[in-house]
Amino acid sequence: ERPIDPAAAATALAAQLPAGFTVLGATLHQGPVPTGNRLRYRLVFRPGAEAVREQARAFLANPQQEIVARRGEVVERLPLGPAVTGLTTGDGGGEGSPSPSPTLLVDFEQGTKGVPSTGKVLTALVEFLGTAREDLLLIERNAFFP
Repeated sequence: ERPIDPAAAATALAAQLPAGFTVLGATLHQGPVPTGNRLRYRLVFRPGAEAVREQARAFLANPQQEIVARRGEVVERLPLGPAVTGLTTGDGGGEGSPSPSPTLLVDFEQGTKGVPSTGKVLTALVEFLGTAREDLLLIERNAFFP
């Protein structure tokens, strides 16, 4: 095996996307190769909303945090447990941005019985934030590690 050139991977992926979709970037993964079914999401908050980002980080960092999973009439309460495997904060205003936006990279593990899905965790986070969710501008899945 050999490393894949990120630019070549982005070009190849872009050719397969539906009209209107764009590859924003590709990077070479550093560190050990992830195993299992892992996802990385980027959460972007309104400039100046560092306190809301910290609330989100604290919520996601607590393995005891209860997640309510609803399937029709059935309501199940699960601890967050090992669903979140990594958290990284940053300020990623992006190219041309007048001010940096607080960001949170979240790595999820999913597909294990008894562990809430990424969708359920993100839904619970948005509900937890209440009206402060207006400061959460973007939830973007930007990596899938098979």
